[in-house]
Amino acid sequence: MIDVITFRGTGEPRRPDGVPTHMVGAVTALLDESRFSCFEPDWPALIGPLGPGGTPDAASLNTSVKRGVATGVKAIRDSPNVCGIISYSLGGIVASRILEGVRTGKFKNADGSPLEIAFVVNLANPLRRRGQSVGNLCPPDTFGLHGERGDWPDLDVSEYANPLDIITSSPGDSPLRLINDGVAPFSFVEGARIGNLGPQIHLQLALLLAQDPLQNLARFQRAFEGVVGYLTPWPDGEHTRYSGRPMPGTNLKWTEHAARHVNE
Repeated sequence: MIDVITFRGTGEPRRPDGVPTHMVGAVTALLDESRFSCFEPDWPALIGPLGPGGTPDAASLNTSVKRGVATGVKAIRDSPNVCGIISYSLGGIVASRILEGVRTGKFKNADGSPLEIAFVVNLANPLRRRGQSVGNLCPPDTFGLHGERGDWPDLDVSEYANPLDIITSSPGDSPLRLINDGVAPFSFVEGARIGNLGPQIHLQLALLLAQDPLQNLARFQRAFEGVVGYLTPWPDGEHTRYSGRPMPGTNLKWTEHAARHVNE
């Protein structure tokens, strides 16, 4: 038996019994029940007052991730079996941070032995590394809007990334990165603070001065189209189509493709 620990996306509610639902649930529902047991830890998948499910007293993205990492590590430690990880969107940051901690030795079992994790499947990971996507669908100059993950242990990695999804596939000079840097620590309940936007503001000013008008127009046009795709509802939205539309080059939805990979 392999215990699959899941991490949901922003604003997706958690069932009290921990049965995965929504995007990660679309994958786990197709797994072989005789070989996989699935569980969603209890953590706030929120980014302050912003995004789906946001409220004035909600935790910030950074705080949500911190709590997700803590409960995720505990779930893996408590498991008597080898574990796998499946995540979507914000949950991909949690998964990435856990795996970085496993690699450095920060997260271990109570007896000091390494946490046993066999695989990770991420859908729309905001920390996806450039050059890493199932089917090599994403342009090599794009990576997650939140940055790029650090090193992980040696395990089976599947990054399902729609090349038109700005959350997981944005160029390094995207103006949207300024928004991301401000949102990460934002929470009314934690002082209504915003992130340090200075470096990104300076970068955008430098690019505006260094690039010709056509280059800047193309950058902002790409960002605008990405936002429109992000805001388009399921099943056609670029950030939500993973469970609604076929993965390019296949007759399977992205979530179906992921489930088949895990089962095989």
